Amino acid sequence: MKILNPDDNPTHLISVIPENYPESKAILTILHELSGVAVTETLNITQVNGYIEMTTEEVTVKEGASYELTILNFDTEKVIWRGKAYATAAADLQNYKLTQ
Repeated sequence: MKILNPDDNPTHLISVIPENYPESKAILTILHELSGVAVTETLNITQVNGYIEMTTEEVTVKEGASYELTILNFDTEKVIWRGKAYATAAADLQNYKLTQ
C-alpha cells in the first residue's frame, strides 16, 4: 500500500517495482474507491534501483480516502502494477495502522 499526502499539492512521487519496465512513459489511473471518480495521467518515468518512479501533476487526494492505483505500460497498455493507496498526513507511519 502506498501512502499519499493529502495536501492541496497535485504532485506526488510514486515509486513501484513493476511487472515489466516501460521505456519512458506509463499511464497512471488513480480511482477514488468510494466515489468512483478516476484521474488518468500519462507520465514520464525513471528507473531507479529496480523501481520506476513517476511524479503526478493532476492528482489531489483527500485525508482518510482510499484509492486504487493502476499503472499501464504506455506502449502496450498492459497492466504493469496495481495496488492500493491511502491518503493521510500522519507523520508516524511506522506505527500507523489501518482499521476496518
